[in-house]
Amino acid sequence: MENQKLLFSKNKTNRGRGSFRRNITSYIIEIEDRELNNYCINKIIMNVNYYIDKYSRIRLPLIILFNNEIKIIDKLTYIFLECICFYLINDLDIEVHISWKPQMDIITEGLNSSPLLLLSDRSKENVKKYVDKFKNDGYGSHYRRLVENSAENLCSVYQDVDSFFKIFYSCDSIKDKIAEIIAELVGNAFEHGCSDCLIDIDVANNYNTIIDNLKYDVYSVNLAVISFSSKLIGDELKQRLQKNNMIGERNEQLLKAFNNHRKYLFDEEYEEEDFYNIAVFQDSISGVDKGAVGGKGLTVLIKSLQQMSYENHCYMLSGNRAVSLKKEYLLYDDDNWIGFNREKDFFCIKPANGVISKCVTFMPGTAYNLDFIMIKGERNE
Repeated sequence: MENQKLLFSKNKTNRGRGSFRRNITSYIIEIEDRELNNYCINKIIMNVNYYIDKYSRIRLPLIILFNNEIKIIDKLTYIFLECICFYLINDLDIEVHISWKPQMDIITEGLNSSPLLLLSDRSKENVKKYVDKFKNDGYGSHYRRLVENSAENLCSVYQDVDSFFKIFYSCDSIKDKIAEIIAELVGNAFEHGCSDCLIDIDVANNYNTIIDNLKYDVYSVNLAVISFSSKLIGDELKQRLQKNNMIGERNEQLLKAFNNHRKYLFDEEYEEEDFYNIAVFQDSISGVDKGAVGGKGLTVLIKSLQQMSYENHCYMLSGNRAVSLKKEYLLYDDDNWIGFNREKDFFCIKPANGVISKCVTFMPGTAYNLDFIMIKGERNE
């Protein structure tokens, strides 16, 4: 993947590094965590950086050893682990293996189709297969593609995703929206980040849940889209706002909102970077000179799927900041400004608690995790 090295250079510190040891045949990173989350990923990166700096030239295999059963919190998190291994194997020519007992559920079932499974034994042949499976995979309920930056590829991605969902009758009412979301996010990665983009989708079936004492069959559509870049999602908008280069009534209103937030709303939890991150989701706001980065189309699509879902978990990462896309806060006022709060007030009220958060792992570029748990048989047209 382009710019993937930034994931390591931007998270270069020994803080939080776990256990690292060597035996006769390999180097071993020991992880004691019981949950694969952003903190655990950061710890793994810290150890990998240490290994790269100290021992990578020796070329002994690297083993990532999880000493406890570990719960996978969502798709994007294990995709980060895939990216770490891909960089080591593909870019640095290091043999990598993983020893673990992951715990999965409906939103992380896609791990059963992950290239990480190839690293669970000591086979060198499987390590070689890892690179191909990481870049492109499509079998059964799983779709994966590393998309190079081009207009032709953007068009083919929409068609591929649309074709993938045709085998799932339960997804008929949502497949067009999913394909549009994917095309929008990939297009944003091309236009904004000037980089390639990794897409991973799975459909998890054969689950049920209890709602109001009634048992329902459910399925989940789980998506992750990640693009590494030196540019964060709000960088271009940040430069324009700081230079007062905001032409047009809509952009002038955004500048007014920015000045108001800077004067009255920024604090320890809601920072200036967060404003840029939520501003790119506003209707008719250009994040780059060529056009919109996020905009109303994306949030409307996401919210429409959220309204059709029994449960959902959607967020965006860029830099060391996260934006949670909660449907109860994706509310527009009469002038199509999204408030990210119950008051639908983008100008005078900061985002609601839980919308903005800090990430211990710095994400160079932009990444999305979107999962939608649906009740089977509900058409929701």
